[in-house]
Amino acid sequence: MKKYIFISLISIGVFAIIFGGFNISKAQETPKSLTLTSPNGGEVWILGKPCDIIWQSEGISKAYIWITAVDVNGKEVPTFGLGLVAYVDSVNGANKWTWSDCQTGYHGIAWMQPGYYKVKIQNASNNDSNDPLYDWSDSFFSVGLQKPSAVYPLNNSTVNTLTPTLEWSSVPGATEYWYRLFETANGSTLLIENKTTSTKFAVPSGKLQDGKRYRWRVGAYGTSPDGRQYRAWASGWEFDVKLSPKSLTLTSPNGGEKWKTGETYNITWNSSGVEKVKIYLGNFDSGIECVNVCGVPSGYGEVCCDPCGYQLIATDVSASPSKYSWTIPSTQAAVSKAKIAIQSTATNGCPLDYGDNYFSIAAATPINCGWCGRDCVNLTSDMAYIALAPPIGYKCLEENGKCVKKEEEIMKKVKEILIKLPDKPEVYRIVHGKRVHIPTIAAFNDLKLDWKDVVEVSSAEIVKYPLANLIKLSDDPKVYVVGKGLVRHVPNPEVFNSYNFSWGDIITISPTELKEYGQANLIRGIGEAKVHLIENGKKRWVETAEIFTKKSYDWLKIVEINEIELKAYPTGSNIK
Repeated sequence: MKKYIFISLISIGVFAIIFGGFNISKAQETPKSLTLTSPNGGEVWILGKPCDIIWQSEGISKAYIWITAVDVNGKEVPTFGLGLVAYVDSVNGANKWTWSDCQTGYHGIAWMQPGYYKVKIQNASNNDSNDPLYDWSDSFFSVGLQKPSAVYPLNNSTVNTLTPTLEWSSVPGATEYWYRLFETANGSTLLIENKTTSTKFAVPSGKLQDGKRYRWRVGAYGTSPDGRQYRAWASGWEFDVKLSPKSLTLTSPNGGEKWKTGETYNITWNSSGVEKVKIYLGNFDSGIECVNVCGVPSGYGEVCCDPCGYQLIATDVSASPSKYSWTIPSTQAAVSKAKIAIQSTATNGCPLDYGDNYFSIAAATPINCGWCGRDCVNLTSDMAYIALAPPIGYKCLEENGKCVKKEEEIMKKVKEILIKLPDKPEVYRIVHGKRVHIPTIAAFNDLKLDWKDVVEVSSAEIVKYPLANLIKLSDDPKVYVVGKGLVRHVPNPEVFNSYNFSWGDIITISPTELKEYGQANLIRGIGEAKVHLIENGKKRWVETAEIFTKKSYDWLKIVEINEIELKAYPTGSNIK
């Protein structure tokens, strides 16, 4: 019995040691857990505003935060994919990370849209995006749009124009805005209702009247990844229209001045409450002054008719700084009795003012242009000069009463006009008045051009030639757009016209030049985050930024295109 007991005690002791050793080993391991507590279903986030992600963790040091779009049934939207929001520290116990704008992802792209979403928190201690320790939101939560706020005019403010530009704040995630303008005096009568992708709208003339009060509203509209429409309307803002007293007084020429053709003179005035003016010249050598009769525009109590018998000199001239420099054309006939009239461009043409008395315009002395050294001079007025032939490549012409040095391209004895800036390597050839960039040395040599013919010009000179951005081959109807040293094919005439391109701006280049350009095959819609690869005429969505980087695509070579062009490409399989 004692032996049995003794053996049993020994057995129990051994078992305890073994079992105890096992427990000691287990106690040294740190238990790992990860639980998402918010958003966990039902919360409402607003794009562009901070939002909090909260979780409990044990035994992990880093965490990935992911987000995915879902539909009304909580199922993932395939076209949205799984987006990485942040890579953050995680401590034992409670954790909180604030997403500053609820829109911009880990890679700096603002790709969130309004809709339903779920968040995934995942262990990132091992930098493994496939780590099995993670937790999802139990149910979906919603992300909505902000209400637009007024920029101008503000609530209960006053405007002093009948054509104000209504402006509001840009709303993150909004793709378009609806705006409405009401007259409050008649029970909020709707005057204008329309939509735009801009954040401003210029009220057309004839809608507002002086002394009345108006109310305007703006709604931000956006579309969720699963195609549902979201909207957020501001409650609205009121403003009064009160026009400032208007005055316009011509100060010069106001009588007795003696001007000459080919010379430049200042026409001056004083004004108040006038935005833009028109300027006229009247010739009264015949002794006849006519009177014009015109109707009163709707909504105006007075009208100022356009000056009868006057010749328009300039229009849409800013009333401030109260001066217009007028170079009298050399073709202007001499006038002994001349007057200037100045008039507001407002709908009713008021106010309007004329010179008090006549001034004169005399024809300038005929000009004989020649050369002195490398300078173009007036041989009829300059006392000392040496008559020389013009430098090669230039000519001297009379322009508005002055001798002006002009580049004479037809005198250059070269096959092509080739130019470059002194401190830049890029070489351009001039074709139909436009700069065509020669992309590589191989292209330059293939065109059989001569480096000796490249002329260095100043920045001021080179910008006179606009850069050609539309090219094609002589035997191929395909048209390409050039930008960032890359070319992309314009798929059809509808896309071409959607950019307001002109068919006359297309430049024909050689096959070697075209071949030397890189291909612009990475595109995204204007304001969109989704990047597509154009391959075999189809657009293929690159699902995540990680895939984009892994494929060694270049972020700097992404080209933004409009919606018409984006829809012109058939959809191919996603790049995963």
